[in-house]
This record gives sequence, structure tokens and C-alpha cells, in this order.
Amino acid sequence: MPGLQRGMAMLVVLLMIAIMALLATTANQYGMQAFMRAESSQAFQHSKWNLLSAERWFTTSQKLDQPHTLVRQRQFGEQLIHFELLDRQACFNLNALLPQRVAEKDPQVAPSMARQVFLHMLVNLDLAKPQAEALMQQVIALVKPDPLVNEWRLFDEISQIKQLPAVTPERWRQLQPLLCVMPETRLAVNVNGLTTRQLPLMRALFANTLSVSQLDSLLNSRPQQGWADLSALTKSLSMTTIAPAIVTLQSVLATRSDYYELLMWSDHPTIFAALRSRIQKQDEQYHVTARLYGLSE
Repeated sequence: MPGLQRGMAMLVVLLMIAIMALLATTANQYGMQAFMRAESSQAFQHSKWNLLSAERWFTTSQKLDQPHTLVRQRQFGEQLIHFELLDRQACFNLNALLPQRVAEKDPQVAPSMARQVFLHMLVNLDLAKPQAEALMQQVIALVKPDPLVNEWRLFDEISQIKQLPAVTPERWRQLQPLLCVMPETRLAVNVNGLTTRQLPLMRALFANTLSVSQLDSLLNSRPQQGWADLSALTKSLSMTTIAPAIVTLQSVLATRSDYYELLMWSDHPTIFAALRSRIQKQDEQYHVTARLYGLSE
């Protein structure tokens, strides 16, 4: 009997030791997880502040209208920040399809210049004119007028048109580099920001009077500082050929941009941090109008 009691006591002791070991291991695991969460949160916070510092430095020290001079990366603290500046006027502003005021009799009428450019651009993407017309009307119908202020609501992102059946994945890949949204209904395309990716848009600006090869040559001859005005742009072109496009060019062409988008991301061993900032030029200064952290389309 005494031996049995000693055995039971030993089992109780061993059980208590096992429970204590389990509790210690669990507490250690929770402690490590809490430490890792705190470390990750701290790293993310550092990355966030570094990105904001980089944004401030970039917008105050860089000449945004001279892309060939822009810095591509810079060290901030322990992180290397990468920069990519997107010209948000080197594209077609979807909001230019919307009238500034809601017309009582015909609210679907869009500004003719913007509509013509948009249709020409869609034709350059191999859409037949009836298909292009239908797609344009579907895009306009996505945004409804606000009766309280007698104005149209605006597009916030170009991805809003992806919900249209006509915008297939392949069509979206074609449209994405050509489109943008500005917080206004004006169409002002910065010709100095256009690249070969935007040739369908550039050709549309010229009312499809020039071939792709002619436009390619024109882009290759563009001065490093850009064309100063419309006369400089058309100097080497036949005025007879581009005559149908002159009025359009005078109305929608720009040689500088007021809207940009700055993409920034940091190199970090354990966390990826990115920031997308919308920038607007006002009174000769650049102001950040919106920020979005993380990856986005």
C-alpha cells in the first residue's frame, strides 16, 4: 500500500511538471508571437514614415515636368525607396466624356472634342465605329448626374469601366495605358508625356491623319525638354495632311501637366511597403491630394 501511494504521488508530480512545461511553452510561443507582431508593426510604421518622408522630399526637390532628370531611388534611413512618376495628363481623361452641367433636354451629350478623340482612339484599337460608339455610351452611363448640384459625378478610377461586358481582359490591357481620371471634365493631353504605349491616343489627337510609323518618328524626334507649343510639334509635319486635326489639337493639346501620380515602394527584408500619391500642381507648387498605401491597380 505505501508503494502504491508513492507511485500515485510520483504520477501527480510528473503530471504537474508536464502541465507546467506546457504552460511555459505556450506562454513562450505567445510571447514570441507578440514580439514578432510588435516588431512587424514597428517595421511597417518605420516604412510608412520613410515613404512619407520620401514623398515630401520628391515633391519639393524634383522637377516633375522634366522626367529625364528624376531620381529613381534614394536611401531613407535603413531603407532604399524606389520612385516611379506617372504623368496623369499623358492619357485620356475619362471624365472629359461627361458634360460639366446636366442638360435638361439631352443629358447624354458629351463634349464633342473629347468624344471625337475617344472614338478615334477606340477605332485605333480595332473597334468598329458602331462598337466604339456603343462602348462610349456605356462608359458615360456608368456615372450618374447629381441632381442636388446639377453636376455629373466623376470617375474616381479607370478600373470602374472593367465592369462593362465589352471591356474584356484583352480590351482592358489595351485601354489601361491610354486612360486616366482627373478631378475635372477638361481634356488636356500632355503630348510631351506620351510614349509609344500611347500611340493609339496620339494618333487620335491627330484625327487619325498620321500613320503609326509617322508618329513613331515624331516621338523619336521630340526634344529632350519637350515641345514648347503646338507650332513646335507640327513644324515637321505637312499642314495639309493634319488640317482636319488642327482645331482638335488647339483644344485638347497641352505641353505640361498639372496632375501626376507618384508610386513609391521600399526594400525591407520582412515587410513590403508601398505608397501611391496623387499630386496636383497649384500656384507653381505640388500638392498631394490623395494617398493609397499598399499595392493597387
